[in-house]
Amino acid sequence: MKNHWPWVSWMLLIAVLSFIPAREIPSFAILKFDRLIHFIFYYMLFALAWRSFQKQRSWGVWRVATSLQFVILFSTFGFLIEVIQGNFCEGRIFDWLDEVANIAGLFAAGYSKPLYQRRVAPKENSGKKES
Repeated sequence: MKNHWPWVSWMLLIAVLSFIPAREIPSFAILKFDRLIHFIFYYMLFALAWRSFQKQRSWGVWRVATSLQFVILFSTFGFLIEVIQGNFCEGRIFDWLDEVANIAGLFAAGYSKPLYQRRVAPKENSGKKES
């Protein structure tokens, strides 16, 4: 679990920020870029999770499967947050464009993995001495 704390913490941060009532959110100029904020937050969520899971297992076919699993898991998470906002959070509404921005951030992170993934050296000859 120690490898997973960054993305789990980031996911919790997204949830906490998403459930703050609208009247309690300060009106900073940056908040006018709501879709961009959604894009960045979900890009970072994917990137943190990818790095975390990269430490967990040997990669191969799992790279594509895990990327797809991340997109499905995190887009579902974002959708559920939007549903909860629309039904239970004062001054918040369900917004499809927020979910589109979330998914766009996830796909962008999936396609730009080489920018942030760790370079893992192959362990083929580890422990063997050349004679």
